[in-house]
Amino acid sequence: FNLAEKYQIPVFILLDKYISEGHLSITDPDVSKIKIDRGELLTEKDLAKIKDYKRYQLTKSGISPRAIPGQAGGVHLANSDEHTQKGFSIEGFTPQLRIDQVEKRLSKLDAILDELPAPQLFGPKQADITLIGWGSVKGPVLEALKVLDNVNYVHISAPWPLSEGKIREALKDAKKLISIENNATGQFANLLRQQTGINPDERLLKYDSAQFFPEEIVEAVNNLK
Repeated sequence: FNLAEKYQIPVFILLDKYISEGHLSITDPDVSKIKIDRGELLTEKDLAKIKDYKRYQLTKSGISPRAIPGQAGGVHLANSDEHTQKGFSIEGFTPQLRIDQVEKRLSKLDAILDELPAPQLFGPKQADITLIGWGSVKGPVLEALKVLDNVNYVHISAPWPLSEGKIREALKDAKKLISIENNATGQFANLLRQQTGINPDERLLKYDSAQFFPEEIVEAVNNLK
């Protein structure tokens, strides 16, 4: 929610069947530690000082200070068409207005990438084999690591957009990289190759409608050594 509010973007939380139907005990979260960041939200006092409010004002950060519906002095416009800085739909051939708004939105990306969670390393820092995965494979892989020797795991919490810098830092010591995914095509491995140029040496895929079991991972990894 903080990312969505701060950068005024849609954010997708991706769940799979295993996570949605699984049973897991967790510690009650301490909500007092949760910080709510609504971004550049204007108050009515702020709006009173603005003579010409522009909902989609061009800014260096790409984030336009916003009013919410019902505030005096603010205008809330949202539509599916490209628009001017005031939010009115662009009609006719106005390429520069379109370019300005596209580049404004794109300029948010670097800051967003900085805030996305970095890949997590589990197991020894140095290993002969590094597994990389996302989503619900994490649980079974962490169980398998208790048995496997000289193997570690890099978990990706934010599969899109990918931060090439964070990915390369997490994998800088990887000797043999194996992607593990619950799908038939290695969707994340393909994305990793396309976005960073990093191509896993092997792929462990399972797509029979069941999740990975730790013993399957242990057997498959040992067979690849």
